[in-house]
Amino acid sequence: MLDRDRSGDEAGFATVWMLGLATVALLLVALTADGARVLAAVSETGDTARAAARAGVLGVDPASRTLNPALADDEARAVVAARQMTPTAVVVSADGRQIAVTVQTTIDLPLLALLGVPTRTVSSTATATVLQGVGPP
Repeated sequence: MLDRDRSGDEAGFATVWMLGLATVALLLVALTADGARVLAAVSETGDTARAAARAGVLGVDPASRTLNPALADDEARAVVAARQMTPTAVVVSADGRQIAVTVQTTIDLPLLALLGVPTRTVSSTATATVLQGVGPP
């Protein structure tokens, strides 16, 4: 008789346990899926910043062999715009030998939006240096 009374106290425990476990599993899936989106965005912004910096160093003034700030800025921003991101900063060094490009993008997090985190902003910075080589023919 004692066994029957004791088993009555545990009624519904398995249901509550499974609901809790299912909730934790769904949260892990949301973190994994949206976390992968964030990591992909970090990689993409890094690639874009590096490509824009490399494009920026093509804006060299042939006479002085230093960067033309306006041309370097235009070249870098064109690459970033082609990849549908936002260039937050394009800085040419004072000596005209280096360019730094910062790129930013905002990604949607559809699963984490259910927990109150609808978007994430990711940014990356890359630099490129003008190298002296063989001059034009």
